[in-house]
Amino acid sequence: MFKKIIVIKASIKIFCWLLPFGLCTLSELAQAQGQDIEDTVQNNVPSLKVIQAIRPTFFEFKYNAVRDYPMRLESTEFGDSRAEVSTNRRLRLKLNVPLTFNPKLRLALGLSYAHEQFRFEDIQDTNYPLYDRLEDKSLRSIGMRFYLKRDLENGKFIKSRFGVDLNGDKITAIGFSRFFKGNISVVYGKQRDPYTEIAYGIYAGYDLGIPSVFPVFNYNKILNSRWMLELLLPKSAKIIYTPDVKTQFNARIEVSGASYHMQEEVLPGYTNLELRQSELRLFIGMNREVYDFLWASVGLGAQRNLNFFVSERRQRRRNAIISANPFTAYTLEFTVYLVPPRKLYEKALGQ
Repeated sequence: MFKKIIVIKASIKIFCWLLPFGLCTLSELAQAQGQDIEDTVQNNVPSLKVIQAIRPTFFEFKYNAVRDYPMRLESTEFGDSRAEVSTNRRLRLKLNVPLTFNPKLRLALGLSYAHEQFRFEDIQDTNYPLYDRLEDKSLRSIGMRFYLKRDLENGKFIKSRFGVDLNGDKITAIGFSRFFKGNISVVYGKQRDPYTEIAYGIYAGYDLGIPSVFPVFNYNKILNSRWMLELLLPKSAKIIYTPDVKTQFNARIEVSGASYHMQEEVLPGYTNLELRQSELRLFIGMNREVYDFLWASVGLGAQRNLNFFVSERRQRRRNAIISANPFTAYTLEFTVYLVPPRKLYEKALGQ
């Protein structure tokens, strides 16, 4: 039984590190100071009972419905056109698996599958090629991530995330390399105190829809017994309010994107095209425990496109064959999470 608890505890800690860019969670910071729980009220520092409402997630199902926004396309070769996007459905599955239990060197694996589909109405030019192709061929992504954390002396650490994605409208063994999209991040940081962590690093990937390399800054802070802050700039910023162990509210702003290889002919005369898209998203949501190991969340948000264009491989927006004007859309987000059962989680934390 003792060995079982040790394994569960190690698994939970590794799951806690499975965030974008491999950065640790705020709940993990709170757990580091469990011996000071008696002083939480007097010192106005976070209560573990509340902070641990955010248990680590090992499986996630997310569904986004984006509705009713205009899409205006421009092209010097194919002309201009406009249509109404009646539905833009997005589905994503994620699984996180720990690979090692070494206290100073942790390694974990993340697997994901994403699916995006468009539906158009009021098409100005029914012969315009891109609308038909987007409706006929959904955009798909199969991803794999490796997360690594190496503890150093004096609270310092190195974290890295290396991932590969296969993105396209029809992923096949033929032309396999065209679907391949890599991403990597490396950060160096320090846990300043039990409730504050700061880190700096670099990221390379497709979050802007095109190959990009930029520096990242991470700052995690537990503000008081209810509020927490997570900054991962320039990618995301999130503030979390946890009123009790079964409820959580959050507001976040984030940048997200991808590049998809179009396997079959999309535009006449072109056979090797990429659809590149990225957007700025703003969400407000609520998470709620449904059952001991099952959580669900619902959120409302708005998104503004930064990039949406079709081009030949390795070309930028200025070389786009077809591009979309900026547009704003509203979206509903629903997510189901699987988390460790509460009793096992508390045993793993020694409570």
